[in-house]
Amino acid sequence: MQVAAAREAINQLEKASRMLGEIVEVNTFIPDVDAIRDAWDATLREHFKIYAVDGTDAIEALRREALRIAPAKVNGQGSRDCAIWLTVLRIAKEGRVVYLVTNNSKDFGEAPDLKIDLRGEADANGVDVKYVNSLHGLLAEISDGPLDTLSSDLLDAPRVLGDAVRIQVLDYLQSLDDSVTRDEIQDATVSFADVHIVASYKVTDFTVVSVKFNFAIGSDDPQVHSVSGQAEAFVKFDNEFSAFRIADPSDLRITVDQAAVAAKNGDE
Repeated sequence: MQVAAAREAINQLEKASRMLGEIVEVNTFIPDVDAIRDAWDATLREHFKIYAVDGTDAIEALRREALRIAPAKVNGQGSRDCAIWLTVLRIAKEGRVVYLVTNNSKDFGEAPDLKIDLRGEADANGVDVKYVNSLHGLLAEISDGPLDTLSSDLLDAPRVLGDAVRIQVLDYLQSLDDSVTRDEIQDATVSFADVHIVASYKVTDFTVVSVKFNFAIGSDDPQVHSVSGQAEAFVKFDNEFSAFRIADPSDLRITVDQAAVAAKNGDE
């Protein structure tokens, strides 16, 4: 996801650089996608340990695939899922708490219940594998509790995402009309309403918050585009200072009100 977003951003940067280069001489630094991928990989490795597939498990995964043993499919495919499951068991046997996070209900079962064969195998090995089908499910398992909404101003949640909202709206408008400039959006006001916390999970000194809200970007200048829509994102709530922080702007998802854009274009 991050690499795809970076590649799209680089494509837009190259396009903008070419257009500007026709007017003035520019020397734009264009980052390499592989370098971004390596940096993202390094960041992940700083926070997560990656377990390689054990050689014995790899052989067993192929055997299970051939014999249609769960989580392999009945059509004889699924060595990858088998390798994942065997790795889960191997880690659990080390005495670790293991959370299997996947939405592959067809092969692993409907969370939180593993398929009977898989649950039986876990029980036979004396391990307890917790099974969830989403990041929300994982956070709910490891959370110390929800956000205390009485101690926070919910409007602060989307406010910390103001710049990220502007950027995504700008990308959307430029896909419709290349004449839209960054200054138009950057200087426009952003307002928020109907803030709704979907879920919140307290983890040590901060709380991960999934929030939905409506937004509107506009200006008194009639030449500036006005856009409204809905957005959803993760933010962090600092439990010590009772303040919202940006988690990852790339997780922001916006839906632009098509009618509002059409009305504005019609006015022009």
